Amino acid sequence: MALHSELLTPSMRAAAVRMVNRISAVLALANAIQGGAGREAALVRVARRAKFNCSGRSLRRWFSAVARSGVAGLIERKRGRPAAKSEANA
Repeated sequence: MALHSELLTPSMRAAAVRMVNRISAVLALANAIQGGAGREAALVRVARRAKFNCSGRSLRRWFSAVARSGVAGLIERKRGRPAAKSEANA
């Protein structure tokens, strides 16, 4: 089944790309751990080699989310727009 890009809004397309990136990072982490690397060493290695900006903390959260809920745990649950920053924090 072909995915028609005209059916996706730019924000939907961006969310899909983030989801694919997260899945690939979690799979790389699982493979590294299964291959005998320690968990922390694998986290650092996968975070450094990721093709997108990714921290060890994010990998830990994604790995736990997949263990808990499967791939559905990686779905973003953001709603609405972020609040405007106050002048004091800018």
